[in-house]
Amino acid sequence: MKKMLPFSIWLAISLGLTSFLLWLSNTNKEEQYIAAVTGSLLGGVIAFLIARWQLHKEQNSEYNRNKELIKLVIQQVALEVRNNKNRLKKLEIALEDVNLSDKRTWEYAYAITKGLGSGSYKLLISSGLAPYVNVNDMKILYECYSQQEGIISMTREAYALSIYPALNKTEASEMAQIGKNTATNTRTVSSQFSNKTVDAFLKRHLP
Repeated sequence: MKKMLPFSIWLAISLGLTSFLLWLSNTNKEEQYIAAVTGSLLGGVIAFLIARWQLHKEQNSEYNRNKELIKLVIQQVALEVRNNKNRLKKLEIALEDVNLSDKRTWEYAYAITKGLGSGSYKLLISSGLAPYVNVNDMKILYECYSQQEGIISMTREAYALSIYPALNKTEASEMAQIGKNTATNTRTVSSQFSNKTVDAFLKRHLP
């Protein structure tokens, strides 16, 4: 069944026709001028309303076509978030009660961060589907992936420092501080990945 034009458009068309009939029926030039101006303005309003209605209709059609694809992509992103959540917890445990200046600690930590994914999230962004996703869901994802990238960066910096064959006193102190900061931030981000908001997102989008 074809969708009818909205009432506002029919009203504008009716007023426009009324103005045109008034213009035809008036011999007074001043009244004709007023009717012509009114008709032109209403014509512009009609054109705008029709264009807006068509755009809205096209956007709805586009959304309906992409609905299943959006659901599939979001599900993949949710799987990725769940995997990252587990990985971050593993990293948090790996950095607890250990020597943060030990090369082996950071070799293991670095290996864990390699499993933190972002491919599904990047696909969602590059596909052009993001505008059709719930705004709150996009906010959750942006915060999760931004925080995750920070942890990856800090862990790699600590790993890079740890593989130097010899560190002087200042460098060793810097290494220990970077390690401590990384461990602290990992605990913070891991807890944020496990909060109620993220859990609710996973529950909504995973079987």
